[in-house]
Amino acid sequence: MDFSSKILVVVHSVAGDELELHFVPNDKVSSLKVRIAELWQVPPPCQVLIVGEHEVNDTVEFSALIEYGEMKLQMKMLVTLDTLTKDLGHPDTMQRVLALRDLEKLRLKGGEAAIAAVCTLLGDENVYVRRTAVQALTKVAQRGHPRAIAAMSTRLEDQDAGVKRAAAQALTALAEKGNKKAISAVTDRLEHRDQEVRYAAVKCLTKVSDKGNEHAIADVSSRLKHRDVNVRRAAVLALSKVAARGDERAIAAITARLQERDAALRRVAAQALPKIAERGHEGVILTMAACLADRDADVRRAAVEGLEEIAPKGSELAILAIAASLEHQEVYVRCAAAQALGIVAEKGDETAIAACQARLSHSDVNVRRAAQDALNQVNHPKLTTITTVRVGAEDPDSDSSPLSGKDHRSPPASNAPSPTADRS
Repeated sequence: MDFSSKILVVVHSVAGDELELHFVPNDKVSSLKVRIAELWQVPPPCQVLIVGEHEVNDTVEFSALIEYGEMKLQMKMLVTLDTLTKDLGHPDTMQRVLALRDLEKLRLKGGEAAIAAVCTLLGDENVYVRRTAVQALTKVAQRGHPRAIAAMSTRLEDQDAGVKRAAAQALTALAEKGNKKAISAVTDRLEHRDQEVRYAAVKCLTKVSDKGNEHAIADVSSRLKHRDVNVRRAAVLALSKVAARGDERAIAAITARLQERDAALRRVAAQALPKIAERGHEGVILTMAACLADRDADVRRAAVEGLEEIAPKGSELAILAIAASLEHQEVYVRCAAAQALGIVAEKGDETAIAACQARLSHSDVNVRRAAQDALNQVNHPKLTTITTVRVGAEDPDSDSSPLSGKDHRSPPASNAPSPTADRS
């Protein structure tokens, strides 16, 4: 390329960087700012170009800046936020967004004026501005900045789900795990009236707090007895996320919530216990077995799933505790116990088999079916077919029983295998 007719422009930054570019004489200074933005990531509104001691206007041509016959021009570039700061308060929405994007590109950490301006825009009436401000604040605020953390925490309450998600992610960039201010700001949102905000706070807490963080555990535990049951639910869920596995204080605190009148809270507690207790924890196994008698179906279901998670396969303690519930006066409890027994017991466990067989002639068909399902799981494979045939013939509610009111005559001879053989 022939540069003989072009002007060599040498730009010096305050940091000592140097940039050499060629322009034709009638090019304007604005074209240089575009190239600087591309190469140095400094947006044009933030550039101040100086020749000698004077700032140069964007509309000036390079030919006007050099002496006749000269083909080289020395310039200095300064970075300013004055224009951006002004545009951050512009009445036009797009102007505010563009200013935020330019500020984000600069990645200048620690400017208090810029941080203050961006924090203000976190509460902008326009959702697009708020989303952009969330991203920009992580670029201009230093990690651990108290005002930035506090301002970002308020966006967990934003009406827009996208802003809430972005704020939760941004907090991990603004605060190191374990930052007390961030943890307190997030746990405060557990008391918010909006369920989505409480959920966002629980999710965010796992990002700003490590497992076992004492400050987080204390903040969350203080809300376990809150007057609002929704807050207590959120606190139980949060505690299961931040408490270290095996934390006996957390286990005791969550176990106490199983006595609550609110079924949803009991369910959350039943789901949380296996998440923080060590596998085989005797106290939690007995607690989960006791929950099989809960009057709420969701709590019982959580107890069954919890026993599968917390009780080692073949645990005698779990089997005996579950088998005791087979004698409960309520049908739904016996059904839940039979289901849990089939999950926890090993194949061929004599105690489990005996408990199930004792229920095969029960008057309630649901208990018989649940016991049969459990027996099929704990019985040895060769015994399952024999048991199934015997129960089918004696069960007044089965299709093969004379008491069922259905045609039970023998089917025509066939070479097809017996249906019972398929179930073995």
